[in-house]
Amino acid sequence: MKKLAFLFSILFLISCGTDLKQQKQDITKVILHDKNSFFYLDTRHYPRSEKKLPIGVFDSGTGGLAVLDIIINIDAYENKNHTPLPAGDGLRDFQKEYFIYLGDQANMPYGNYSRENNIDLLKEHIFKDMQFLLGNKYYLSGDARNFQTDKEPVKAIVIACNTATAYGKKDIEDFIEKAGLEIKVIGVIDAAARGAVRLFEDDQSGTVAVMATAGTVASGGYVSALKSQMQTKFSGEIAICQQ
Repeated sequence: MKKLAFLFSILFLISCGTDLKQQKQDITKVILHDKNSFFYLDTRHYPRSEKKLPIGVFDSGTGGLAVLDIIINIDAYENKNHTPLPAGDGLRDFQKEYFIYLGDQANMPYGNYSRENNIDLLKEHIFKDMQFLLGNKYYLSGDARNFQTDKEPVKAIVIACNTATAYGKKDIEDFIEKAGLEIKVIGVIDAAARGAVRLFEDDQSGTVAVMATAGTVASGGYVSALKSQMQTKFSGEIAICQQ
């Protein structure tokens, strides 16, 4: 692994200088069109096909570090040709990559926003997470007067948060397509659903239990993802319960 950068509570820092009128605007329009905003991204000149760029990972806090740890240490493929191997090839699959991790501790926990009927604010936080990873700007501290512009943009985004995946992944993908970017977005819900489904034989019946935040449960994200996986694999009866 080349390098690993951690930035916590960054969204609080970068929001301090944003006036209230701007915050009421559609954040996606600000990111794409408002050149005077901190959140503006020059998508026309975004570096494309740059293999040396980092992979961006974000969560509402530190829980996503468990996801990052798995990514860093996984060995499930032949590195030369990317063929899946049951026992790997003895080399970490992402050993030549480096990562930027964002933990939005200033606005956590994301799982409570739906219970407070505040989905719009939740989505704004999620888009600011995305903007930070795609952009090059950041503040070094809460009292810094000027922002830095030496952060590298990312070549892929991993949403290491169930709630952010459920409420924001599709919107982020739509934004990236609208912006003309070719960036893969991976969410933990689809990955976890695939992992759960692999535990069952094709004709086996059983139950999958989902333990999650109120927001993730309310979104139905896991139920939808699990049912989608089961449609292509199972003839058995699989029940899903959430808590």
